[in-house]
Amino acid sequence: MNDILKADPRARRWAIALVVAAAAGGSVLIYLAQSAQSTLVGWVTNDVRALPARLRIATAVVTILSTGMIVAYAAYLWHHGRRIILAERCPPPGAIVIKDTVVETGDAARRRGRTLQMLALLLVVASLLIAATLWTLTEYVARMAR
Repeated sequence: MNDILKADPRARRWAIALVVAAAAGGSVLIYLAQSAQSTLVGWVTNDVRALPARLRIATAVVTILSTGMIVAYAAYLWHHGRRIILAERCPPPGAIVIKDTVVETGDAARRRGRTLQMLALLLVVASLLIAATLWTLTEYVARMAR
């Protein structure tokens, strides 16, 4: 018979509050980005001689903002997967869950931990591909502007 890790009601309320706050914060960030878009485009294109350098700066900022959170989440997944593998238990000891969860042990837990680590690697690769694509497009546009 598998053990069941009982949900923590406080953690559930905290998770709901976090999702609501993230959605509200994301909405505000989207609004601010749209509001600042014309100013940013004006700054980048204002001086034709400075356009390639300014375009690279803008692209670097956008790349860091868009891939930074993905890489941070990948680091969390890697660490969580490692904890599962070392403990041979999923969720690992000390974990707090927001719904009643069946505890996996042994091979099943190690598989789950390795899967999380593989997902972390895929996210890092995706981030690198996004960064490379943005940089390639930026260099193409910068060359066209010369």
